[in-house]
Amino acid sequence: MLKELLRHNLGKDSLQYDELNTIICDWEALLNSRSLTYLSEEPSDMVPITPSLFLQDKTEFCVEDLDQNDLQNLHNHVRHLHGVKFKLKTLFKKEYISILKQTSNKVQTPLSVGDVVLISLDSKKSVDWPLAKIFEIHKGHDGVSPVARLKTQSGELI
Repeated sequence: MLKELLRHNLGKDSLQYDELNTIICDWEALLNSRSLTYLSEEPSDMVPITPSLFLQDKTEFCVEDLDQNDLQNLHNHVRHLHGVKFKLKTLFKKEYISILKQTSNKVQTPLSVGDVVLISLDSKKSVDWPLAKIFEIHKGHDGVSPVARLKTQSGELI
């Protein structure tokens, strides 16, 4: 999929090795930071498991200071890389996510007590949505739609 996005985005343009390597490493980090599942049963300790937890021993990274040599070229280079990453991200959202929605044949199971769910917030990116655990389920006003009480790290929601 990444190969198709690169081909579609770059067309006949070419990148130097280090530019392409930087973009691919950024995408690898993005894909490895997606949550796979929750880590604990305790609502106060809900930290999602990500592929990067299995791949890296370090949790914090630091970058060494750069010299001031050729600062303008560095700014142009970074600006170009940000543009390419933005285009790739846009295409990824538009094409890959739509493919996932089309090919999803998964049967939806009803919610049950003890399930861990994501709380969708328009103000945050989907990667930063909080996790919650269902501890009560009631019938809605229409008698069909379920209404759940959720326990999050910061409190309870209905």
